[in-house]
Amino acid sequence: MGTIRLVAGTYLIVVTKKKKVGDLLGHAVWKAMDFDVISYKKTVLHLTDNQMQDNKAFLSMINSVLLTDGFYFATDYDLTHTLQRLANTSPEFQEMSLLERADQRFVWNGHLLREFMPQPELHRFAFPVVHGFIIMKSCCINGKIFDWNIISRRSCFRAGVRYYVRGD
Repeated sequence: MGTIRLVAGTYLIVVTKKKKVGDLLGHAVWKAMDFDVISYKKTVLHLTDNQMQDNKAFLSMINSVLLTDGFYFATDYDLTHTLQRLANTSPEFQEMSLLERADQRFVWNGHLLREFMPQPELHRFAFPVVHGFIIMKSCCINGKIFDWNIISRRSCFRAGVRYYVRGD
C-alpha cells in the first residue's frame, strides 16, 4: 500500500491477505482482505503520553479505513484506466510503470505511495489500489460460454457521504 508518517514515526502499510477476484485479459485481479501497519521504529518510548495517545488514535483510524470493504489491485494491469482508454494509449504509455501511468482520481493509496514515486527501482513493489466493486463471472447462454466483468471505481476526490441516508 505504501508508507505514512505519524507522531511515532513512519509506518509501512502492506496487504497481508488477498483474494483472487478473477482474470482480466490474462492478468490476475485481487481483492485486498487484510493489512498490516508496520512501524519503522522498534519502540515508542521517545513519545510523551499525549503523543502516544494521539498515535494510537491515528492507528485506530487507519485500521478502520483499511477494514472498509472494496480495495482492489492488480500487480501487472492498470485498474485505474478503462479498457477503452488503455486500448488507445501510446507504446510509451504502455512501457511506463503502473505507478507512473495511474489515473490519480482512482488511486486510493496515492498519498501512501509518494515516497516510492521518485525511486523507480521500487515501483515493482508498489501498486495502485482502487476502491469500488469488481466482479468477474463466466456465463453460458445457448451453449456459448463467455466472461463478463464489472469494474466500478470510486474517485478518491469525491468520496463524500452520499451513501448515508436519514430516517428509516
